[in-house]
Amino acid sequence: MTPEPAADPNPKRTSEPLARRFAGLGSWLLVLAVSVAIGQTIAGSHRDVVTPTTIPAGMAVQELDGPTVDLAGQQPGIVVLNFWATWCPACRAELPELSRFASDEKGHCVSVLGVSDEDQPRLRAFVQRRPVTYPIAQSSGALEEALGVTVLPTTFILDRDGHVVQRIEGGTSATQLRELVSPLAHPVSCS
Repeated sequence: MTPEPAADPNPKRTSEPLARRFAGLGSWLLVLAVSVAIGQTIAGSHRDVVTPTTIPAGMAVQELDGPTVDLAGQQPGIVVLNFWATWCPACRAELPELSRFASDEKGHCVSVLGVSDEDQPRLRAFVQRRPVTYPIAQSSGALEEALGVTVLPTTFILDRDGHVVQRIEGGTSATQLRELVSPLAHPVSCS
């Protein structure tokens, strides 16, 4: 008579399909991924004080149906430069805030300029569907590269000499912009 193999002390473990054994792990990974995403969203909107730097010479953007704007050098006032894209949910979410800020600051030597590296037909079509109260311009991408823009939206505040005095990565609000611009804007002559 042939001896029978020894019985497995834990038959459930060996007969259980591999997928079932790791099902609990998948749930924990999903919870971890969602937690990280929420944390990045909450932390994504923050202010970074940067060492004042100037916009490099020759950095110009083309306004939709408007002039080419050279951002280097002296400005008539404070410029809020917002890098965004039509496909970016956080960018689309902050458009009403930027529009409100631009409308509120009109006549106070503060201007807002939205900049995207997308093509002009796409930008025009988007702005027709979702109008804004400030100019939108197209960039070749060189300006974004020169300023180290890697996150959208990213907003810069430029003083009248073209120095970058503030950088905001992630969404912003009219209230936050007002707090940051207020000390710079007054007294500023718009000449």
